[in-house]
Amino acid sequence: MSDARPIWPKISPAFVKDQLAGHKVLGLWLAALMYLVCVSGTAAVFYQELERWERPALPEMTQPEPETIARVVEDGRARMLADTGRDPLFEDLFVILPTPEVPRLSAAWGETTVAYDAAGRAVGDAGHPITHFLVELHYQLHLPGGLGLLLVGLLGAGLVALIVGGLLAHPRILKDAFLVRARGGRRLALTDVHNRLGVWAAPFHLVIALTGAAIGLAQVVGFALALTFEGGDFEKVFEPIFGGGAETQAITGGRPVADGAVVRALAEMEAKAPEARPYWVVLHKAGQPDEHLEITAAMPQSTAYGEIFRFDPEGRLHSRKGLDSGSVGEQAYASLYPLHFGSFGGLPVKLAYFVLGVGLCVICATGLDIWLVKSAEKGKPHPALHRVWTVFVWGMPAALPAAAAAHLAFGWSPVAVFWALLVLIAAGAAAGARLSDAPQSAWSAGARTAFGLSLILLPLVHFAVLRSASPAALPLNAAMAAGGLAVLVHSAWAALRTGVRPVRLGEAET
Repeated sequence: MSDARPIWPKISPAFVKDQLAGHKVLGLWLAALMYLVCVSGTAAVFYQELERWERPALPEMTQPEPETIARVVEDGRARMLADTGRDPLFEDLFVILPTPEVPRLSAAWGETTVAYDAAGRAVGDAGHPITHFLVELHYQLHLPGGLGLLLVGLLGAGLVALIVGGLLAHPRILKDAFLVRARGGRRLALTDVHNRLGVWAAPFHLVIALTGAAIGLAQVVGFALALTFEGGDFEKVFEPIFGGGAETQAITGGRPVADGAVVRALAEMEAKAPEARPYWVVLHKAGQPDEHLEITAAMPQSTAYGEIFRFDPEGRLHSRKGLDSGSVGEQAYASLYPLHFGSFGGLPVKLAYFVLGVGLCVICATGLDIWLVKSAEKGKPHPALHRVWTVFVWGMPAALPAAAAAHLAFGWSPVAVFWALLVLIAAGAAAGARLSDAPQSAWSAGARTAFGLSLILLPLVHFAVLRSASPAALPLNAAMAAGGLAVLVHSAWAALRTGVRPVRLGEAET
């Protein structure tokens, strides 16, 4: 006679309930992280404009003279080598040339950036802590080392799976492409908005997800390969793309960059590659025996981030890397960042990326919302979880401009302020959801109002502190103020349209 006893010991219902609650919380955190990455990435589309906005008083120019660029390279090199607090891992000096997007001249090494005027004179700090806060939030969620890159890369891979799975799960995808049942109840309306946005913008979302996953996971895989096969030499792994020590030795012969090399290199580029638009002059291994000079330039009709031109110690053009015309793998890798951020077609492309990015944020937000509403309709409501999610969806974007305003006004770390606000938002929403019987619509209206006010607050603080109405500041300030006003108007209109009715905790709103 067989033993029909279960292999697992008897588990108490309370334990099962606790595990299910933990599972729901984990699902909420994963949804929240993906939403956080999508929102920060949508805002980071305008990172170049944000850099100008953050430092509106810095001198701006079109194209400085080669002699001016050479003076900046010389001065930046001297400052870099004299920087005793510099991390030894930062060995390269980057001189950033003016572009139409950021018409400024600066030198950067490690975490330090110095601005220069059109004559090549240093005029002060050109750091962008607010912009860096936003971009690093998107790249690695402010987590240390490769952990953040790995997590964001995995979220990107997960987003690819969600997009593909969502498309395959809708056999009527073409027939229902324009179906939006706005009056069919909350769940149907949410589902239709979620599905229609997912269908219309699926190619864009796949590009964003694939490039994001590749950017995040490539760095982590590179570190793993370096530790496993190259004795920890990370640069060795990427030699096929960026070149290596043997190639550098062949170019330089072990000689440092000579005086006048930068002027000559720029002249050589003008003569041999007039279509190129230089935007970086890079002094690799500055101050070391294998110091060498490269210039990165934007190339017309290419989605690659640029082409790398290499020069010998006297400034004669030695070779081109071929990122814009090399192997398929090289071109694909060099195109990841422009395709991910939309930095390849000027302002029209950025605006398109922003609008489509907002759509992706809506898809992320409504995905969990649909599940919560559907569960409530089946008699299994999660009222506290629903209210926490509703407050987070609007409160997290509100924390971004609030953290930036706190930095401008008081010099506080935007990273610390942002995460402190998120903790307060989550804790306050969780406590309030258990203590208050306010309807879901009231929670949503309050959180939307906070978002609108924070968007208006930031340009007001920016003007009060920096007193700038320059072209570097005015467009973004006006856009944020207009956006905040639009959110407030929409919130008030929605409240008037739907009205406020008592809804008991656990009741599904339709």
